[in-house]
Amino acid sequence: MLVEKGLDIKPTPRQAFILGTAWSDPKVLRGNGFKLDFQFTFSEVGIEAGAGAGHPNKFLFGTWHDKNVVISQGRVHLYQEHPGEESQIRKWMSILLALMDQGTRIVITSSVGGLSPKVRTGMVVQPTGLISAVMPMPYLNGNESEFVMSEHLLWINHREPVINRPLVQSTFEKAADHAGLFHLSEAIHKLVPGPGFAGATERRLWASWGCDTVGMSLDPELRIIELENMDNAGSKRYPSINVFAAFIVTDDHDRTKHDEICAEANKRTPQLGKFLSYVAHSEW
Repeated sequence: MLVEKGLDIKPTPRQAFILGTAWSDPKVLRGNGFKLDFQFTFSEVGIEAGAGAGHPNKFLFGTWHDKNVVISQGRVHLYQEHPGEESQIRKWMSILLALMDQGTRIVITSSVGGLSPKVRTGMVVQPTGLISAVMPMPYLNGNESEFVMSEHLLWINHREPVINRPLVQSTFEKAADHAGLFHLSEAIHKLVPGPGFAGATERRLWASWGCDTVGMSLDPELRIIELENMDNAGSKRYPSINVFAAFIVTDDHDRTKHDEICAEANKRTPQLGKFLSYVAHSEW
């Protein structure tokens, strides 16, 4: 598809970043070491995601601390899918994984709402558990071969020798300290289709379940990465992909609005740039 669109990109293993609200300011990324080589939009490769909740919806290519990277500046949300049509989430993630070539690391970020008393606005959170039951999943086709657990990449898989779970957690904590951000290293995340982080009654219910954050992403990305890992089976040609996930908390109450969420997230943009720079530079 990329060649058909005139985007004949040189095969190069790349570290990938999925950057949500407030994580992807180009000036902040450049100020923290990212060097842009070229870019193209989602729509240029047939990804129809609409406005994307204000996201630029671009793929950025370049280097970060001398490492080749591809950045998804924005994402496709569940509520942006078109019923009965090809999954735009699946297309977006499939293209991103292809652009990684043989890259082995992907960083997933987003803005989320806080549910539990230990979560506060402005805090960075590392999800270690995920609740996504009863959500529609148009990014899966229902075949037995797609019977996967999204949470697998957050904690179960990190106990296997291929991924150093303590090192991932240590990198998260050191990146937060480097950026001057309060942090929570273990959190349970609740997926919602959006747009929005749900209402007061639902949020109280999920808090009673032990959920710490609520948001519109993570499950789709993890499931498709897990399918990629299963298909590749850790071969030398296509090594398994390691995941690093981090959230910025944009509210800790029950009556949130999009403008408020964006404003709260954008206050931390300079710190988030430092956080990402540390993660890009580190080995995990």
